[in-house]
Amino acid sequence: QFNLKFIKLLIIKSSLTFKTIVLDLRAL
Repeated sequence: QFNLKFIKLLIIKSSLTFKTIVLDLRAL
């Protein structure tokens, strides 16, 4: 169960990072 939580956190973090990168590219 702990592993699942950790994986979920990683997915959320990576998706947030991806969104930030997309927003940064749009700002350019």
